[in-house]
Amino acid sequence: MEAVVVWASFIGAWFLVAGPLFQGSVELHRIESSIAHDESALPSRYWWLFPPAMYVITRRRIAADPSVGSRARLFRASGTGWFTVAVGGALIATQETWELVRLLHGGTAVFWVVYLALLVASTLNTSLRMIRERVVAASGD
Repeated sequence: MEAVVVWASFIGAWFLVAGPLFQGSVELHRIESSIAHDESALPSRYWWLFPPAMYVITRRRIAADPSVGSRARLFRASGTGWFTVAVGGALIATQETWELVRLLHGGTAVFWVVYLALLVASTLNTSLRMIRERVVAASGD
């Protein structure tokens, strides 16, 4: 039973990383699209390869435009909230990944490989889905 609990906690913790990272990116894209006057004014879709960087770039661009007002505040609040939850999930995932690696008799190197691989996978999942969303939106489908 211990193994089931450790595996469930491990999987749940990583959902707490990937889920908020993706949901935050979706909401930020929606807000960003409503603020941008045309698609060419948006930063390159490839900034989604690292969603927090996209957030910072877009936030700075929005802050420079006084016409967006409350939408800029909504953008900041949504981004800060969702990415804070994702960071909290990553911190919980640290413990849960360590517990799983310990249960499987792995060492510190195994922990770092698994942890970093899942962190990259969580970010890459969001990145690729957001890049695809921008491509679809730009094509008008």
